[in-house]
Formats: sequence, structure tokens, C-alpha cells
Amino acid sequence: MAPRRGFAAPRRTTAQIAEEHLTWLQSLPGDGPFLTVPVLCEKMSQGLEPTETEAAADFKYRYSEYRVATARDRDLTRDAFIRTVVMDVLGWNDFFDDSQATCERFAYSTKAFDVTTTPAFALWPMPASDAAETADQGSDTVLPELLGFVWTHDTVLTKRLDDGWSTTPIDRAASALRHHNVPLGLITNGRYWVLLWAPRGSATGWVLFDTHAMLDDRQQLDAFTTLASRRRFLAVAADETLPALLKAALASQEELTESLSVHVRQAVEMLVDAIGAADLDSGGTVLAGVDADELYEGAVTVVMRLVFLLAAEERRLLPGDDDFYIANYGIAGLADRLIDTGQAAGEDLLARQASAFPQILAATRLVHDGVRHPRLSIKGYGGSVFDPDRYPWLEGRQPGGPGVPPRVDDRTMLHIFTGLTRWQGRRLAYRTLDVEQIGYVYEGLLDHTAVRADTTFLGLTGKKEPEVSLVELEAQQKRGDTAFAKWLKDATGLTLAQIKKALAADISADQATVAVLEAACGNDAELAARITTFVGLLRTDERTGRHIVIPTGAWFVTSSSARSDAGSYYTPRSLAEEVVSHTLDALVYQPGPLQTLDEEQWRVVKPELILGLKVADIAMGSGAFLVAADRYLAERLLEALAAHGTDSVTDPALLDLAATVAEVSKRDSQQIDTDADEATVAARRLVATRCLYGVDINPMAVEMAKLSLWLATAAKDYPFGFLDHHLATGDSLLGLTDVKQLEYVHTRPDVGAGLHGQTLYNQTAHIRSALQRAIGQRRAIETMRVHDLRDIEQQQALLAAADRDLADLELLADAITAAAFAAAQDKNKSLNQRMLSVGSDGGRLLADTTPEPDKDQIRSDFRDSLTKLDEARPEGAFHRHPTQWVIRFPEVFMSAEKPGFDAVIGNPPYLGGKKISGSMGGDFRSYLVSDIAHGRTGNADLVVYFLLRATTLIRSRLGLLTTNTVGQGESREVGLDFLLENGSTIFRAVRSAKWPSMSASLEYSQVYLSVDPFIGEPSTLDGNAVHGISSALRIASRVPGKPMRLKACEGIAFQGSNINGIGFTLSEADAKVMIKADPQNTRVLFPYLNGKDLNSSPIQTPSRWIVNFGDMSSEEACTYKDPWLHVVNFVKPVRDLLPNYKARVRDAWWKFEHQARPLYSKAENLEEVTAITLVSSVMQQIRVSSAQVF
Repeated sequence: MAPRRGFAAPRRTTAQIAEEHLTWLQSLPGDGPFLTVPVLCEKMSQGLEPTETEAAADFKYRYSEYRVATARDRDLTRDAFIRTVVMDVLGWNDFFDDSQATCERFAYSTKAFDVTTTPAFALWPMPASDAAETADQGSDTVLPELLGFVWTHDTVLTKRLDDGWSTTPIDRAASALRHHNVPLGLITNGRYWVLLWAPRGSATGWVLFDTHAMLDDRQQLDAFTTLASRRRFLAVAADETLPALLKAALASQEELTESLSVHVRQAVEMLVDAIGAADLDSGGTVLAGVDADELYEGAVTVVMRLVFLLAAEERRLLPGDDDFYIANYGIAGLADRLIDTGQAAGEDLLARQASAFPQILAATRLVHDGVRHPRLSIKGYGGSVFDPDRYPWLEGRQPGGPGVPPRVDDRTMLHIFTGLTRWQGRRLAYRTLDVEQIGYVYEGLLDHTAVRADTTFLGLTGKKEPEVSLVELEAQQKRGDTAFAKWLKDATGLTLAQIKKALAADISADQATVAVLEAACGNDAELAARITTFVGLLRTDERTGRHIVIPTGAWFVTSSSARSDAGSYYTPRSLAEEVVSHTLDALVYQPGPLQTLDEEQWRVVKPELILGLKVADIAMGSGAFLVAADRYLAERLLEALAAHGTDSVTDPALLDLAATVAEVSKRDSQQIDTDADEATVAARRLVATRCLYGVDINPMAVEMAKLSLWLATAAKDYPFGFLDHHLATGDSLLGLTDVKQLEYVHTRPDVGAGLHGQTLYNQTAHIRSALQRAIGQRRAIETMRVHDLRDIEQQQALLAAADRDLADLELLADAITAAAFAAAQDKNKSLNQRMLSVGSDGGRLLADTTPEPDKDQIRSDFRDSLTKLDEARPEGAFHRHPTQWVIRFPEVFMSAEKPGFDAVIGNPPYLGGKKISGSMGGDFRSYLVSDIAHGRTGNADLVVYFLLRATTLIRSRLGLLTTNTVGQGESREVGLDFLLENGSTIFRAVRSAKWPSMSASLEYSQVYLSVDPFIGEPSTLDGNAVHGISSALRIASRVPGKPMRLKACEGIAFQGSNINGIGFTLSEADAKVMIKADPQNTRVLFPYLNGKDLNSSPIQTPSRWIVNFGDMSSEEACTYKDPWLHVVNFVKPVRDLLPNYKARVRDAWWKFEHQARPLYSKAENLEEVTAITLVSSVMQQIRVSSAQVF
């Protein structure tokens, strides 16, 4: 009987409905992306639809029949119960189809394990008879709305099956759904019902309904019938169907992630402000000896801890339901109490209290050390992020000593917790967030830093929310209204209209606002008077309602250029998993993609081979790709154990894992574990410790990556896995990659062998044995069984011992790197001389006969040479700390077979080639050209140098996300051209695709490359099999070789001007105003056509104009008054900041960096020219007017 829908209850408020949705959604076990409260509130604004009384009664009766049935009749009564639920309670009736033909049509077979997953029924968007008729006519365009899978009553839907294919029933259904492109499934064993969402190209999400719970809690039954009924698919508006709701929820998850990222940054800002204020009140004792970097990192660490703890409590890693824990340590409970108190008693009361921050510190200690108490017993998890001695000043003490924490008032903590635990007025469920989402939230903190105000600063509004000194604002204002408005637009992200309105604000007659401003200025009326002009631009402190005025000596958080230049974008889990899968498939399946693209013929390799793989991300950020690799390899490891057994296994860790798998499979058949089962977690922990490596230039990123992996591998009552031996801080582009570079004291060992004498080689001969000893210590770390923090401490001691033994070798490697870096500045003319000097000192450092005082002097000299790497480092750029790959990871680069990682994966930073010098230093770019690009010049994107570096670190494959310019222009010439010429092969690629998230509007490429000739089935380009892929990421030509410049085009094909200064440009309206004021300005004002105009405008009209003084002297150029003032205001300030190596461009600031003189000379007598975009995924030749600047 189809349920009748209606609402008998009184009309409820929006808040009540939101709370209802939150309650039932949080009560359901599940995993992965599913529905979200905001989407439910918008599309199901009346709440859940009550299940019709008769249907609910039928549901209860049929289930009672099933429960009391004998074992012999169990499956029969189960099937009757399932048909009642689907056809009558959910109302599918005639749309229900359990015919043999349909079930066989949508079966999914995996030949690798000889297992077939067959649905038990399909639910169609039309009567089943009509669907059958359509199928009989040979049409397969109509697909079911949902496929149903039925398992025996004793099958646990979340537990791996032991029939050879080590996957859960949910996993198998997801594979079948994706194979047939039916994104929704319903899985049941009679008692449990899993609603499964498995669309192609996205992560799997599901929720689980327990029939017992639905009988006890009518709200859960209502949720089940509301979501799975035929009405939700076929009788509501298109945007209210279940598939539409799930798609909308996926989009809202990204919106949530972006929002949470902002709130996390604001939490750090408030914490820095509060601790800084406590320091000022204490006369500087709170932060004595603490610099800006440490203050910021400490505040970031506190917020990272909070986010982790909120997630851990919801995932039951901590006892968030224990009253004693909630009262004394619980973070979610603390947040609720602060929010409730703020609403009931007001924030002024909280401003006078400071009890929350000490509780947070106590929770941190509990996680790190554990606790034994009659009311509460928790084993310590450890972890550097939670180590109280990492930032002891947070507790107001020295390491190991007592102290009193700095005063952080509860009002500040209220606002921090509101941002972290509420979204759109509703409670945020951390259980629904992927580890990658949490990692991205952390990663948004990497492009900010703490600063101590040396004068008064103001917090401005706008998208960028910058902090600008009052002195700077006043100076910019003096440049004139137009220049000031344009400067504000660039600085804040406000529109010109918004700026005009803000500057027109007049508060002189508003005494209340004047009083608030003066209070923000510390009651300094004179200061308030200076700020009054800009008051409309100021943002307010959400805690006090006052304008943000930062006094001299106060600390504040502001953006840093160190990472922001390269950009940070939310990488969806599905994209990271795609890269990992395509990169690693050939390493774990033989036969696999190297032999055939038919996945049904793939066979997983033995578990020992999987556990022996070494996979790295050399710009790991928050660890999204390492987490994806961890999941992938753990699944394959369990798959391999199921396929091959343990008869030939000798590794104790694998035997332990096999025992865990067996133990989990024997447990109570009715136990549902909705989190990853113990076997999966154990496999992930093992893979993380043995297989995964990562490097990042930012030490905070390394801690964030650890935290991400800990979230993915955390097991209750076990400490966080030890990762310090595999995750390192350093610049991936600096450092040695080959042990021979150490032995021959030269970045080019073949040159070093002839340069140095036999004496030096004798002194360096023991390097390999020293590295082998370190490998032994590091292998002891990997193979150690970890039960508690004492084992972690032993692993730390082993790593420290290994590092001490290799300290002198690392100093020698640093000195070699510094010498190569210095030599790159003179195009390697001094390289050999510098290496001779390093070799002489290095030999003495390693010689047993050298007196210790002499060795100490050499060590000091080598450290000084490393310090010199930073001499020309731009302000705000990261310190140049090399990653000595051979020293950091000797087990990888001292392999008896072929050194290197089996694979490198990731999403390295993007930075246009012309921006590298400004952001990283001209000397650094010279080094990149000389040592990474093998002398190939050209304005290649930064990602190209990471690509080149990665190929020197691998023994097999890499898979990277890159900017889509990697296959275009100079980026292609420097990178992929070189690699393909030297034997590498692109076996898979996506030439250009839109970034799959709303937070970024950019095109990217996927590049999968093998350093060995690729032998096997055709390569894959944009999802299609091809015979080969060229360096341009196109189908390879039948004729080998790279594109050559056409001799016939010499003298008629030119590149346009390089202006180096967006300030030269202006709007067409502004240009015409200048021309109207003085017609002579037509000599220096021209339409400006760029590549974007050429490709995006249907009539190829320039979107901007430009000031072009050509080769004029400054005396002549300044006679064009308005254009000259425009360049003075918008070009000169930027050019003045150029470093010395750009002195020519800096001094001639009114000129383009490079004038395309031959082009303009050739085009002078032509009405039209043919234009083509230099770097673009679209290549089209277009005839345009020659009377413009290109």
C-alpha cells in the first residue's frame, strides 16, 4: 500500500526543522559525502514526511514475522519482508523489477577474483513492464533509478567478505553501480538497509538504517521512507529528487569547506590577538623569547588541535559521550556551554572569564599523554602536534616546568568555537567531512603569518581584508582620488563603487560611532581624528563591535607571499584518488594496465611487493594525496592477502595484519562497524609507516600532513603512527639525489670523478656503509610493533641516532648544494673551483685523522655556506633549506636494484615563469635553470621544475596535477620536451580540464609519466586510447621529434611585448578622457590586445587600453601629462621593488620590459596582422587591426 503523505503536526519554526534534520542525520551511521543540513533545510523545508500509519504497521508486522522465522525459513521470510518494504512502504509497486533478465543485465563480474555481484531488483522511472519493453527493443538509454542488493541475514554489510575479493558488500555494490552508471543503490540483509551513493567520478557515500532503530524511533523510519520512496524520485520537483539533493549536498560540502577555512583563519587571528594582548599586559613576559613565526605556528597548532579534537570526538576516538570527559576535557561540550552562556547571560560575562583555554590545554595533554583515573582511562596518542613541550609558552612555562597559561578570555573562545562548530546557524557535523577537507582547512593557514605592529595599523574590509598602516593609507591618499581608489581596489578587493561609498562615510554627527572609534583607538582623540577619513573602510571586531585599530607593539595576522603567490585550491577527494589510482595501478597489478586495459584481467601482486612500494609527494601540503595513496594501497594490500594467502609470507607485520583480518571476520555477525574496520585501519597504519613519503618547504605543512594521516589511520587505544622518518621539511628543488654526488663531491659525479684525486675518494669511500647503518636503524623503526607511547619514544630515539650518525654527511651535502647554487649565478663558470674547495674540506671532515677542533671549524664553514643561500631571498619567501634526499631517505636512494621512489604523486605549486624571480629570487631562478632544467632557459611555470625534479627521484612512474600550460610554449620546451627526448614516456594525460571545484576558476592538466619505455596497450589521452602522447599532450605524430621553428616564418612571426607592469593598462573610458583633454595623447595611448581578448571576445576587441612610451626618454615621456601621471602612480611603485638583477627594468620604469620593436616595425604599414595566443589550450589564427599594442 502506498503511503499517504500529510502533516498533522502544528507548523514548526525553521530552527525546529533544522534541528530535526540535524538530529536524524547525525543519528545515522555512514561514511563519505551524503546529505547536508543546509540542503535538507532548503529543499525539504517542511521537514520529514511522516510514514503513513498503516504502512508503518505493516513494516512492523512483516519484520516480526521475519525475526521469529526458523533458520530454514529465514531467507524466505526475509525476501517477503524486503518486498513489503520496497513495494508497499516505499511505494514502488509496479516500478519494482526483480526479473532474472534485469538482474543479470546489471550484474558486475570481476574476473580477477571470479566474483559476480548481482542485484536482486531494480527500481525504474517507469512501470517495470514498460522498462522491459524498452529493453526488448534494444534500447539501453533508460536506466534504473536505483539498484537493490540483498545479502543473507548473517552477512555484515560493512565487513569484508572472505571469498577472495576482500571487499565489503557496500564496496561491491558501489563497483556495480559505477560500472552501469546507476549512482544509487539500496543494500540490505533484512535488518540493515544501506542507502548508497556512488556516482562516477566522485567519492562513495552512504548511510545505514537499522530496522530495530526504525521501530524504536519513528523519526528514523520517516527519514528512511522520505528518502527512499518512489515519491522522492518521481513525484517532487526536479531539484528535490534524491539524486539532486545528493548533488547539491556535494556542492554544499565544498562551500562548507571554504567557509570553515575562513573561520579557522579568523580563529587563529583572534588567538594571536588575545595572546598578544596578554603579552602586552604582562610587560612582555608571556612571549619572552618567542618570535613572530613561533607565535603564529603556536596559534595555528592550537586551532589544528581543536579541529582534530572535534573530529575525533565525533568519530569516537575520544569518549565524547562520557559525562566525566565532557565536563573536564570535551571540546564539543565546551563549545556548547560557551554558546549557551553567551546567549543566556551575554558576552560581557564571558569577557570577564578565562576558563575555556585551560580546558583546551588539558584536553591536549590528555590526547598526548593519556589519563588513568577511576572515572576515565584513555591511552596516550602522542603526536608532535599535541606535545605540550612543543610550545610551552602556551601554558605560560618553560619546557618541563610549571606555569600559568596566558589569559585568553571566554568571549574570544566563544567566537572561535562559533566559527568552528556552527555553519549557517546550525551545528557542524565533523563526521561528514573527509580528511582531505579538514586538511584543506588547515592548508589555508599556510599563506599567513604573525606581525608585530611598528606603527598603527588598520584592518580594512573587502575580500582580501588586508591590514594596512595608517601612514601608508595617508601616503596613498595624497596621490589623488583616482590613484587612491585604484590602489584600494587592488589592496582590498572592493569595487570602485564600494570604495567611493566607503570614503564618503561621515561620522562627525554620529557621536555613538565616534565614541566607538575613539575606544578602538585607546581613547586617543587625535589618532581617531586621523582615522575618521577612512572609517568607512574599516572592518569591525566581531567580539567587541569596535573598528579594528592595531596599536604599535600589538601582534596581528596578515597574509604572506611565501605560499599565496602559488595559490591554494580545494582538491576534491575524487581527483586525488583518480591521480593515485592511475599512477599506482601498474605497480600493484600484474597483469595490469601495462599489459591490458581490460581491468577484469588484472591480478593483484603479492602483499610483500605492495608493502615494499615507496610513494612520495614532494610538495605535500596538508597531505591529501598521501591520504589517498594510503587508502588505495591499504585496500590493495588486503586484496593481495585475500588473493595469495600467507603461506609464503615471512614479514611479521603482514602476518599480524592477516590475523587481524581473520579476527574481524569472526566477530558477531550482527555487529555493524560504520567506521573503517580494524583490518582496514591496521592496513592503513602499516602502509603509512612503510610506503609513504612526503616533503614540504613549510614546517607547518608537514605537521598538517601528519595530522591528516593520523585522522585517516587513527585507532582507538593505539598511539598515532610514527611518521617523522618519512615526512620531512625542506625545499624539494634543492639538494642531492644521488649518492655518487656525495662520493665525488660534485652535482655532476662524472665531472667530480675526474676533478678530485684518489685521496678524496678514499676519504668518502665509507659513505655507503654509513648510509647502510642508517638504513638498518630506519628499518628497525618500520618493523617495530607499536602498542603504546614507549614504543614511539624508542622509534624517536632510533631516528635521532640515525640522524646524528649522518650529520656530517648532511653538512657535506649542504655545502655541495650551496656551491652549485652559487656557481649557477655565473652560469657555472666557477662550479669546478667551488667543488674543489668543498671537496678539500669535506675530505678532511670525513677523515678519521682530522683533529676534532679542525672538524668543528669545517662544520661551521659549511653551515655558513648554507646560510648564504638566503642572502638574496626575497622578503616573505621561505628559507632555502635543502632536502638531501640521499640522507633523508637512504633506504629509497640506496636501493640494491634501482634507486628512487616507485612513484611520485601530487599537485605541486603553480607559479608563472615570469613571477618566479620576484617571488623566489632571481638567484633561485638561475639555479633552477642551471641545475633542474639542465641549462634550458625560458619562462617555464614553477610546476615544470617540480616535474623535472620528480623524474630524478623515481625509478618508475609519476602522476601529477599541473597547470595546463605544461604542454604549451616555453613550459613545454623546458619540461616535457626534454623528458621525452631523454627516454621518458607519457602513458596517460588529461590535456586540459576545468578545476572541479567552485573555489577556483582555472584549467589544469593531468600528466602521468614513466621513466622507462612504456610497453603495452595504447596510452590514454582524455579518456581515449591512443597510440602515443606528445609533449604538447596531444596524440603523438607518426613522425617522431619535437616541433621546430619554421625558417619561412623568420622575420614575419613575432612575440608581443612583455610589459611587466599591469599598471600600464587602463580602461577605454579613462583613455578617452585623457585623449579628450589632450589629443596629443593618441601618440602614447593604444588599444591593448592580449590572449584572453583574442580567445574570449567574439569580435576580438581589446578589453583595455595601454600607455606605451616606446623608447622615449623620461624627459619626453613626461610631456604627456596624464599618461605620465598614470604610469608614475601605478607602475613606478611596483618597479621600485624589483631586485638588483632587474636594475635595467627598474630604472627605466616608464618603459615596457621588452618592446616588440621588430613586430611594430613590420606591422607599421599593414592594416591587419594575424594573431595567435602564445600560451593557450585554444589555438586559432585571427586577423586583427595592427593599430594596437600586442
